[in-house]
Amino acid sequence: MIQLRRYSIYNNLTFTIDKSHKYVHDTLRKHITGGLSNVLHRVNIKGETKINKFFYDGKKFQNRDTNNIVTHCFGYDANSLYPSSYSSEPHKFNPYGKFLMPGSCTDIIQGTQGLDIINDRSKIFFAVVKGSIPEHRLNEVADFPPIIRNVQIKTNKSTLGNFMYDYMTSIKSKTDQEEYKLTNLSKITEFSCFYCYYLWFLIDHFDFQITDIESVMIFTGHDQFNGFAKTLMSERVEAMLNKNKGVEMMRKISLNGSYGYNIFNESHYNKIKLCTANQTLTNHQMENFRSERKLADDLYQVNIESDSYKCETPLHVGFATLDVAKVWYLTFIYDFIYKCVDTEKIHFIEGDTDSMYWAVSGNPDKPYTQGFEHCLKDPEFYYKYKNYFLPDESIEDIKERKLNEKKLLGYCLEKGGDNMVALCPKCYTVWNNVVTCKKDEAQLKAKGVSLKQNKNITQQDYLNIVNNGGSVTGINTTLQCKGSGYYKLQTFKTALSGVHTKMRVQPNGACLPFY
Repeated sequence: MIQLRRYSIYNNLTFTIDKSHKYVHDTLRKHITGGLSNVLHRVNIKGETKINKFFYDGKKFQNRDTNNIVTHCFGYDANSLYPSSYSSEPHKFNPYGKFLMPGSCTDIIQGTQGLDIINDRSKIFFAVVKGSIPEHRLNEVADFPPIIRNVQIKTNKSTLGNFMYDYMTSIKSKTDQEEYKLTNLSKITEFSCFYCYYLWFLIDHFDFQITDIESVMIFTGHDQFNGFAKTLMSERVEAMLNKNKGVEMMRKISLNGSYGYNIFNESHYNKIKLCTANQTLTNHQMENFRSERKLADDLYQVNIESDSYKCETPLHVGFATLDVAKVWYLTFIYDFIYKCVDTEKIHFIEGDTDSMYWAVSGNPDKPYTQGFEHCLKDPEFYYKYKNYFLPDESIEDIKERKLNEKKLLGYCLEKGGDNMVALCPKCYTVWNNVVTCKKDEAQLKAKGVSLKQNKNITQQDYLNIVNNGGSVTGINTTLQCKGSGYYKLQTFKTALSGVHTKMRVQPNGACLPFY
């Protein structure tokens, strides 16, 4: 164990945060954010919807229609985005060479003295800062603001706008509530923590101006996860080619969960007890009582908050992985797509952690697989560099082709169609006007209900909510054991809803940033 520790220290490998750095743990825990799930344009119909662009008018963000009509919608999906982020794999489009992962904390600098560390670019760190993108750069980022962070909002009319507030009132959804939302921003008015590469990216690309610094936490850095990520990805591809779904799934789970799958809730572990009515009443009087739920006659599920918890997950690695994932998501958009595609002919529809969907004004006579190829402003740049991100179709060897398709830091075509309606995050549909095979059938996604159990839901329901308001109720059916028998339990839930409070939704379907 002593030799292993010496080896780890010598190679700057990752250590969990010890009790001497409680400030670091508490700060990272408070500010950690997951992947973005957001909708920027709700309605995208082939031959009808115009490409819509955002702009800053000096006071707030507005939107305008172009003369270009949507011909198709499609999505890109990242290849194992989180393993790519912690792999420290070099890439031509990474201006920092490779993304190092944090090892152990070596120093904490409080206040504005940390600015020297931020500007020095020689150390790995987490910085708690306030700041903003200057006003003269806001039109450059209006279509997809690059600061992906939580913001506290109040769901009132002045924040959400008349359209969304009136809709929520009409379906009796709660309004005038304080909520935290992970969304696209152009400024941070409250202290927020950034991993060094994310902060550098914002500074280098958008002249992000730091207005205040709470602290800078300095770490050692390493690239020792690279071998693990590349080996398991290779083994996963091998299993896919051999049609060994068990091994393939095991490698996928290992890759996606290794950075710290429980980093979001480690400090919120609750003890769950099954209690009688009398025992539940007794637990109500305890200071650490959290909640209860009735399961059956004289049987309750009681949640008790733990008195203590252990930090056994490298929280800083999880935080760094999530921030690097955001950097790479933005790199693909700003350093590749926006560099070679005519932005007047595309707009961002919806994104969910590692996927992004676009509406495109391209060739109306070709399917969605055309991607951006018919709306390029710099074809030479696109064809020269596209294989750094997208699969190289010229590779003939089956194994090499699959390895290239699943390469780290890469993207591939996910799905698409003629039309797409995205009501709110994780609630959208994509469909074709002409269905010639199973691939062309409508693809639906809804929150909280099983679409297999609610086959009556179609793409028309999504359109009806956009055009007429209202919502759609679904039924989840499960079996529960009670005593010696099994009973069918049906739960009625809202399957489709147009409630979208991460942006200011406009009547034409454009979803504008708060600021």
